[in-house]
Amino acid sequence: VVFFVLTVLGVALMPALAEEFLFRGYVQSRLLRAWPAWAAVLTSAALFAVAHMDPIQSLGVLPIGIRIGIVAFRTNSLLPAIGCH
Repeated sequence: VVFFVLTVLGVALMPALAEEFLFRGYVQSRLLRAWPAWAAVLTSAALFAVAHMDPIQSLGVLPIGIRIGIVAFRTNSLLPAIGCH
């Protein structure tokens, strides 16, 4: 049971937290200070996709990153973005 819990935390929760804090919490929030919302969301989503380091997977991750970026922008919170991830 302990192994299962640690595996779930390591495989699901930690990457979601780390990626959302980085791409929506830091990158997107900084870009929003200087850019229009659409540009900040698209740029953070593109960086999110490229960070997955596989061209095919990046194509699939890009629309997800855009949607999560919109959620984070509209709610002004990382919690729904983390939940979506």
